[in-house]
Amino acid sequence: MTPTKTRGWRRERTVWAIDTVGTRIEVTTGLTTDANDNTVVALAIGDGPSAVLDIGARDNTGGHLIANLRASLADLVKRQHDA
Repeated sequence: MTPTKTRGWRRERTVWAIDTVGTRIEVTTGLTTDANDNTVVALAIGDGPSAVLDIGARDNTGGHLIANLRASLADLVKRQHDA
């Protein structure tokens, strides 16, 4: 299914996922600019706000987010393996 709208980001990619209550939702990633006019990678879910995945940030927020996603996926694999 084609996304219903775009955010106008460069290299925008949208996939359909299912949220925790079973509703189909768009998850979009792409390149955009932040408040300081820097090119950044961003992630958005549905029509909600976006999050900058800035692995070069001083507090490494984006790097931590990516690491947390990887850890959660590993947790799921382990849980499925143990079941």
